[in-house]
Amino acid sequence: MEIISRKGKAVKYGVSKISVSEWVNFKKLSVPISSRLCKRVWWNNKCYKRNEDNNGCVPQIPYPNGKPEIPGDRSFFKHSTARFSLSGNKVAYFSNDYTTNCCEVVSDLRYATGLTWIKINQYFSIGSPAERKIYWYPLCVRLQKGTIILDLTDRSLSFLETVARLGGWNSKEQLLEEVILNKDKSAYKETQEISIAVHGQGFQAICYPSARLPIDVNLPERNLVVFDEQCIIRGSC
Repeated sequence: MEIISRKGKAVKYGVSKISVSEWVNFKKLSVPISSRLCKRVWWNNKCYKRNEDNNGCVPQIPYPNGKPEIPGDRSFFKHSTARFSLSGNKVAYFSNDYTTNCCEVVSDLRYATGLTWIKINQYFSIGSPAERKIYWYPLCVRLQKGTIILDLTDRSLSFLETVARLGGWNSKEQLLEEVILNKDKSAYKETQEISIAVHGQGFQAICYPSARLPIDVNLPERNLVVFDEQCIIRGSC
């Protein structure tokens, strides 16, 4: 077997070796999965500086820096080099659970070691530093019917097993530990190789498990990265 570096080349090599017939099968199997996911509500949070008028229909100043924007009509799509992004191109991130979304985007929760439910409750309690300095403006959306999503959390889809086998890992679990659920930024580039390949095959979004959940409770773990702005259904302010 060809020796493959574990730093960035293994995932790229693995997805490049997926056959045309395997891609066709992944897409076919993803249709019913995508249909279910399109019916879910997806959350996106952002924080703003606390001021006298926190009305979501008037311009606010993003926290800590940024141009004024209307919270209730903000853009979800941003240039990103984060997990499962498209090498700096615009993507949008969501979670299918509000608390999961908070664990992903609130810095004090995102980078907490051994995050617990008590820590989450304390952070959002009345009078906490977070409440005094900023406020969170959550928005939820749905996806257009027919959006094609690769769901890495669905056990009926063997995509990760295939990448692990072709990329040189011993198992899907090892790939999950070393790349998908790796909290270190060094793993971002490898997850991006999956997004680049998947997007190139016509998928419009990827669901992936959250690496930021509290250690003492079970929460819905799906995060969602969307590549196509036309897939988003949102209400107006």
